[in-house]
Amino acid sequence: MIRPRKFYGWKMVGVLWCVYFLMQGLVLYGEPVVNSYMIVHMGFGRSVLGAGSAMFMLFQGFSGPFVSKGIKAKGIRFTIIIGAIFVAVSSILMGTVVSKPWQYLVAFGAISGVGIGLSGMFSVQSGITYWFRKKRGLAMSIALTGAGAGGFISGYVLNYIINTTGSWRNAWHFITVTCILTIILVAVLVVNRPEAIGQVPDGEDISDEPQAKKLRDSKVYKTLTDVKVSDVMKDRRIWFILIALLALRFTYSMCIAHSILHLFDVGIPKAVAAMAVGTMTLFSVLGRLLPGTVIDKIEPRIVWFGGMVVFIIGFMNLMLATSSANAIVFSILVGMGFGSSYVCSATMVGNYYGVNTFPSIMGIIFPAQMIFGAFAPLLAGIIYDTTKSYVISFTFGLVIMIIGAIAVLLAVPPKVKEDQNPVVKSGDLHA
Repeated sequence: MIRPRKFYGWKMVGVLWCVYFLMQGLVLYGEPVVNSYMIVHMGFGRSVLGAGSAMFMLFQGFSGPFVSKGIKAKGIRFTIIIGAIFVAVSSILMGTVVSKPWQYLVAFGAISGVGIGLSGMFSVQSGITYWFRKKRGLAMSIALTGAGAGGFISGYVLNYIINTTGSWRNAWHFITVTCILTIILVAVLVVNRPEAIGQVPDGEDISDEPQAKKLRDSKVYKTLTDVKVSDVMKDRRIWFILIALLALRFTYSMCIAHSILHLFDVGIPKAVAAMAVGTMTLFSVLGRLLPGTVIDKIEPRIVWFGGMVVFIIGFMNLMLATSSANAIVFSILVGMGFGSSYVCSATMVGNYYGVNTFPSIMGIIFPAQMIFGAFAPLLAGIIYDTTKSYVISFTFGLVIMIIGAIAVLLAVPPKVKEDQNPVVKSGDLHA
């Protein structure tokens, strides 16, 4: 076991950034690129591709409770490694034996979906929550930029491999190598919790009066103890957070699946429209990074509300697009709004309910939003096939985003009963 003298938390941020870059960035965002070549070569049709994407999101969501139990029982190192093994098995199958639709649905939709669920966002967020308290927002924002960076370059890397080698299966072999690198990186460098090597969150002992005073004087609510899950589920704040995340995931999934086609329909040049998703991913990096500079000093709820407003403005540019400028503004603002919202939401859950409760709560929130989001592309497609327009589905997305933004404002932090001490005892949540 690594026992460094200096605080290891910031090295953990770098390691988890790499994990998020490799698994959530290169793999999650790269797989659809490879699948686009595959369905043409195999003659599967877009309905099969859509079914695979829906299954992928569903199984990613279904993995949530198992991720929670795995993290609490074995730690994030074990959970990420098992997830990377699942994805490696999936990519080996996709690169060698998959030749029929049902094989694609099992290998990609089910196996890879579970693997990404185990090794991706949930585990990375939990690791940051364990290692940081005072600077949790900054650390979370840095680590979560990994997916955006990986997502931005994944298309270029995998397209290069496919076009250079002449085979989409070779891109899957590259993804297998990526999984192996992740397993090695995590096995060697990940430490589950600071206590495992005799350290404390932030490298600062809160039992020392100066550090305790800093936390008491902080303008950002951060509980030092864990609220029971049963008490959390009775607290209205968690339901407001969930409503906001459901709205965000639903509308963002709709943007990913249908924004390019909509921009084609309204006459936006194909070269501009085709860049929309990549631009969203790139600017989500900036959106994830910027909140880290303020959400340890300003309540993440306020910053999250700003991110939702930015997303809504961007989404309206998609709905009303008549020019390339609208398409560019849409991509930038939706990317930034989505990125900042995810950093703030994860930070809020840890701040409100405690380090050890975080995995259990995310084990409920994560599958709910992924399952809800999986139906967005399908619903928008059905409505479009019926009406030949995205007006109804996009309007619905806009309305629920407005509801989600209001829910964020209502998720006010708990009040402190005694001496302004930012500690909430189990069952002590109140208005």
